Amino acid sequence: MARKIDAAADHGVQVLIFDWYHYDDGPFLEHALDRGFLQAPNNQRIKFALMWTNHDWYGIQGYDPREECKLWYPGKITPATWDKITTLILERYFNHPSYWKIDGCPYFSIYDIQVFLESFGSIASARAALEDFQRKTTTAGFPGLHVNSILWGQPNLPGGTAPADWSTLCRDLALDSLTGYTWVHHGALDDSQFPVTEYAEARDRYLDVWEKELSAMPIPYYPNTTVAWDNSPRAAHSVPWDKPAAHVVNPVLIHNTPKAFEEATRLILNHVQFQKLPHKIVTINAWNEWPEGSCIEPDTLYGYGYLEALRNLVGEKP
Repeated sequence: MARKIDAAADHGVQVLIFDWYHYDDGPFLEHALDRGFLQAPNNQRIKFALMWTNHDWYGIQGYDPREECKLWYPGKITPATWDKITTLILERYFNHPSYWKIDGCPYFSIYDIQVFLESFGSIASARAALEDFQRKTTTAGFPGLHVNSILWGQPNLPGGTAPADWSTLCRDLALDSLTGYTWVHHGALDDSQFPVTEYAEARDRYLDVWEKELSAMPIPYYPNTTVAWDNSPRAAHSVPWDKPAAHVVNPVLIHNTPKAFEEATRLILNHVQFQKLPHKIVTINAWNEWPEGSCIEPDTLYGYGYLEALRNLVGEKP
């Protein structure tokens, strides 16, 4: 993890947002953060934050659409679990000197806002839960809590649904900001071109969506730049994939070279510079999302190519 931190910080990455899982029976896949980042001797070089990845967990590794897709862990939690989650986050993460804050407020992102609503049964109860987290945060000495949600367009996991009216929901829950997770959630892929979609085409599709949503939303919507998309590692290799299938078989983005990534990210950064946003934030998918083919982390194909592309844009000390 110390090597990852150095590689990220040396190339202009300012924050690592960890996928952070916590179900009713406790945390899951937390060791990269708890045993890795928090124990790294150089973790002061970069900020970190949490995106609570609260989606249903299905058995889609080695997925065969001829078989039932089994639910392993439901994303819905109880109010008692929410209390445990927020207490843990405050004690273990928010108080760390490297935790990312916006205007002094710790940043906390919710991946699946629909599942969050279902956990509490109503918008009013969900807002009360967030207000309780706010109170805990201010009591701990922070000026407030920055609550972010991932804006969903097209869910690509089993059982996923998107809220019908994002604009109203942002107000009703008193959210502070929105971000994207990957272009694929916003119609970037073209199933009619299966099995491939051009990277530049996906980029342009996402930019169109972002500009429309930016003007439609009552809160800031910070854009995403995506390295790639290829979730075939999740597919059972024994199945002949000759057409799109739910959850794991989509068109693969092609020609997503470091140069193409640099061009896409330059466009997005330029758009952000000229928008009336309170902060200049762009998220990247992803440091390493290998089952979806999206990795800015050095690899055996391009080496440090994607990170070098990023440094060309933002410099070593942005």
